[in-house]
Amino acid sequence: MTDFKYNQQFHNVMEVSQQDYESCNSSSPIHTYTTGHDSVELTAAGRRYFICSTPGHCNAGQKLPVVVHCKHDDDKSPPVPEHHSSSIALNVPKQPFFFYVLLCYIVWHEFI
Repeated sequence: MTDFKYNQQFHNVMEVSQQDYESCNSSSPIHTYTTGHDSVELTAAGRRYFICSTPGHCNAGQKLPVVVHCKHDDDKSPPVPEHHSSSIALNVPKQPFFFYVLLCYIVWHEFI
């Protein structure tokens, strides 16, 4: 789960393709989030790309690539208990042009 917290008067979060992420193109988003506190489920391994579509914000660095890693033997693997989760908090200055991100991901472990 990734939590985006931002001032909805000045920002939004858009999930976009890799090409749109690299060029800061917000014309064809995959998803658009506008509440100021959005939770995005990260349920499959792969790369996902998020930007702020307010003019100039993405080009100023308000963009985030997310890589989700999952490792398991088969689809029947039980979920890892919550205390095995990894969590990273990205603290950014409280200036109005930044949004806040809490990135959490689960890596499945093999137990011998």
